[in-house]
Amino acid sequence: MQKLLKIFFFILLFQLSYFSESQALKDKFNLKNIEKTQLSTAEELQKLEDEIVKEINKVRTNPPLYADEVIKSIETNFRDGKYHSHNKIYPTKEGISAVRECYNFLINTKPITPLTIKNELKMAAKDLVIDHGLKGIVGHIGTDKSSPLTRVRRYINSDKLIIGENISYGMTDAKEITAFFLINDGSPSRSHRQLILSPKFTMIGVSCGYHTKYNSMCVVVFADVK
Repeated sequence: MQKLLKIFFFILLFQLSYFSESQALKDKFNLKNIEKTQLSTAEELQKLEDEIVKEINKVRTNPPLYADEVIKSIETNFRDGKYHSHNKIYPTKEGISAVRECYNFLINTKPITPLTIKNELKMAAKDLVIDHGLKGIVGHIGTDKSSPLTRVRRYINSDKLIIGENISYGMTDAKEITAFFLINDGSPSRSHRQLILSPKFTMIGVSCGYHTKYNSMCVVVFADVK
């Protein structure tokens, strides 16, 4: 009996140790590498995530105003088809024409209800940040073959979920991240814009972190339960 108890406690100790080590690796990934994304503390990372939600809700509740206050200012930073900001240059496929198309679209778009922050969606977004960021991968499919819907279902047990996911790489300014989702350069369907302005969604979760190739990434998950 004593021998069995010893084995049991050894297994339990191993599991607790493994959990602590895994959590430590996640913390190291999310915090130590934040400085590489120009975000020096966990508080700044949280602030960026909160600001992205605020910007997206500003678009939803007053698209014409967002066009005038944000999209128009984005246009002034374009030169030779490239966007210049924070001492960085971002190449684009469509150049300033996509910015102007976005402006005209938003000017004629009606307001919709804001989104509510859902922590379960943030956790699903964080799963992809940890998975892809450390490996320098891009895209919506996890290395475990998980889709956005699969990741959300880890935390919300429902077969009536509708899900959307936007991902930004390399930017750490909430206004710019949101603006470029809306401009959606190089995508004729403007799918990122459609997700932001879809009345089907009622909830949102955002997670940002380090990315080995682009220095930073932010994952935005939209959802609703039918």
